[in-house]
Amino acid sequence: MPNTFLTRKPWNSLRINVACLNSIVCMGAPRLHFHLRRIRKMQSFLLDFDERFGAYLSPREFCLYNMCNNHFFYNRDPFELFLKCNNNDRVLIVTDPPFGCRTELIAHTLRSLVRLHNRINCLPATPLPIFWVYPYYMANYIKQDMPELQMCDYKLNYTNHSRYTNVGIARRSYGSPVRVFTNVPLELLQLQSAEGYKYCDKCKRYTGIENVHCDRCGNCCSQNGQTYRHCQFCDMCVKPNYVHCTNCRRCSQREGHVCALYQSMQRCWLCGQRSHIETNCRLWLQLKRRDRQQKQRKDQHYGCIICGQRGHSERRCTQRCRYFKETQFMGQAVIVARNKCSQKLRKL
Repeated sequence: MPNTFLTRKPWNSLRINVACLNSIVCMGAPRLHFHLRRIRKMQSFLLDFDERFGAYLSPREFCLYNMCNNHFFYNRDPFELFLKCNNNDRVLIVTDPPFGCRTELIAHTLRSLVRLHNRINCLPATPLPIFWVYPYYMANYIKQDMPELQMCDYKLNYTNHSRYTNVGIARRSYGSPVRVFTNVPLELLQLQSAEGYKYCDKCKRYTGIENVHCDRCGNCCSQNGQTYRHCQFCDMCVKPNYVHCTNCRRCSQREGHVCALYQSMQRCWLCGQRSHIETNCRLWLQLKRRDRQQKQRKDQHYGCIICGQRGHSERRCTQRCRYFKETQFMGQAVIVARNKCSQKLRKL
């Protein structure tokens, strides 16, 4: 039977149905460790950089640890003993790093802990369930370093941070921006309707009550607590305060928008590379020169550059396969020109 994992503030109530989950590694999450220690339903081990916890916790449940470089300051044998599991046991890693940490460092540490667990238990390359607590606006960086992680719509409130909660004068307009990124299937995460969540029958997962399902995108696209709207020119859901820029061919904030700077940070919808948009794609210009049947498109600010039709972007064009061959594996896509003029690699 699946176990039910219940946490309190700052996690409020998040239930995860994971079969045989009985051990949790709390990496930089001391409050969660003390809560699990109090309810005595699961074993937990705290890895933290604050040496003051050593005065309250024994070496069997705490180790002074730097999550940025996976360094154990003291003997790590008790932690390795904690990772030793039976055949039916399951270990969950929960990490709540400082928001200033670089995501590639945390991702490297998580992969190192997974390899350590597999080596101790003589397992092949077996993934462990991971909960990574981080703001939603860092999703692109996390997906770049760990593409197997998905963002859950659950909003975490911190009692000791006025900007990361839904109460108080300094709170954000749309609630806490902190989310949970996990490799656990989102349909296994149960969110409470009393706290502002609902179940989407189309997405088969729980989401925020303000998150409206978009049939065109096939997803509940909101990330920041607002109700997104679908832009017919971008062919994607955007924040309600965004406006469409015809020069950039995308929606963005009106205030402080500089086209040249904004385009240099975008990813091309044709070749998948950063630093340019579709109208400046060198790969597409090379393909057009070699394809004599390709007609010159007069209007490149609206509609698809590939077929010239409106109502969709280059990412969903039915004629895309005529010019590009795209394969995907574990969140990465390899885009190859059909005439083999070049090859591009991008991370979703």
